[in-house]
Amino acid sequence: MSFLIKKKNIMMNFKELDKRELTMTIFESAMSLFYLAFGLVLIVTDFFKTFGDVLRIGLGIIFILYGVYRIYRAVKKITAP
Repeated sequence: MSFLIKKKNIMMNFKELDKRELTMTIFESAMSLFYLAFGLVLIVTDFFKTFGDVLRIGLGIIFILYGVYRIYRAVKKITAP
């Protein structure tokens, strides 16, 4: 039951955002998924062989952390009262 109430509140917050804010929120969410995916590609694959392993994994961790932060910001913006 509480899930439905939260979902209703999120939908009401979406309606309160104007067109530009909604577009920016969707763009921020998409970019955060890109950061997460790119971080995973850096860590898991050898696609970027020119970087050393330490640099590649370090950059992958940074991209993943930044993606998580951006997702947190987007969710916070959507669920703000």
